[in-house]
Order: sequence, then structure tokens, then C-alpha cells
Amino acid sequence: MVDYSDNVDFLHHVCYDMTDFTDNLPEALGRDVDIVPYVNGESMAYIHMEGLLTARTIWGENSWLEANQVNAEHFLRQGHERMIEASEMMSGLRETVLLSRARVVNYYYFRH
Repeated sequence: MVDYSDNVDFLHHVCYDMTDFTDNLPEALGRDVDIVPYVNGESMAYIHMEGLLTARTIWGENSWLEANQVNAEHFLRQGHERMIEASEMMSGLRETVLLSRARVVNYYYFRH
């Protein structure tokens, strides 16, 4: 994961760096790497959160990583809580639909 300040010239820095990193990092680290740019202050996708929570600093200041790890963990926990709530709502809806079907079927058969 490559962190950039919020006032970065995206085209100049990020695009140039990505080409350079893609060409040189696998050899420098001795393994395949996934390179994910992150601009401070921008919204995080899942890949950014995962990257932040599993990242290690190999060069530069570590404080940006620690600060953003807190945000990433918060967003993931918040998303997990929302998924649990959505799952509970879907279960309730499913039960309601099944009960409604049973009532409609029973009503139909008893009327005819």
C-alpha cells in the first residue's frame, strides 16, 4: 500500500510511482506484490481497509499507518454491524412472507 498526502498531484505522482513500483518492487522484495495507492482523506474501499490492517511500513513515517488503521478498523466493524442488522431484517421478512403465503393458500382452499 502506498500512501499519498491529500494534496498529491495524482497524475504526476501516483501514476508515475505505480509504474515504477510495479517494475521494481517485486525484485526488491523478492516476491510478488499487490500495489494499492491510497490518498489520505479519501474514502476507503475494502481493499484499502484490508491493506491498512495487514500493512507494515517498509519506508517512511509509520504514524500515517497507525492513524489510518484505526479508521479502517472502525469502518469494517461498522459495516459488519450493518450486515448483521440486514441479515436479521431479511430473516424477519422471509418469515413474514412464508406466513403470508400460508394464510393465502389456506384461505384459497377453504373458499373453494
